[in-house]
Amino acid sequence: MRLILATISMLAVVAAPSWMLQRSGVTARLRGVSAASDRVVWASGSGNTILRSEDGGATWRTLRSPTTDRLDFRDIDAVTERVAYVLSIGAGSLSRIYKTTDAGATWTLQFANADPDAFLDAMAFWDEFHGIAVSDSVRGAFVIVTTDNGGKTWT
Repeated sequence: MRLILATISMLAVVAAPSWMLQRSGVTARLRGVSAASDRVVWASGSGNTILRSEDGGATWRTLRSPTTDRLDFRDIDAVTERVAYVLSIGAGSLSRIYKTTDAGATWTLQFANADPDAFLDAMAFWDEFHGIAVSDSVRGAFVIVTTDNGGKTWT
């Protein structure tokens, strides 16, 4: 019985989370974060802000925005160290999804919302090709779009 209690006690100590303060170097409100590995982390936020760290968050580099439009990037999903999707929020065409395949050097528009009443909120990708994005309720139903080809098409 003592051995079991000692083992449980040790597991509790090992499993305790540890937090470290990270300094992004930006004043934007950061809203999204996604880790591709223990080294590569992506973050997104207001004012066209997209950040990338290659050292586990010790330092951050601000990436060039995919557009000159003033967007609020609420969500970012890293599927590999070089491939990530970023989602902007807002009514109608302000809700967009962009993709990078070169660690943020360039971005391609993958989806632009055409419904003036829809407002994308979040997205999730389970690999580089399969993803889902959801909107606030529009006329009593959630708008849900999916891709199974890396964002080339959305249904």
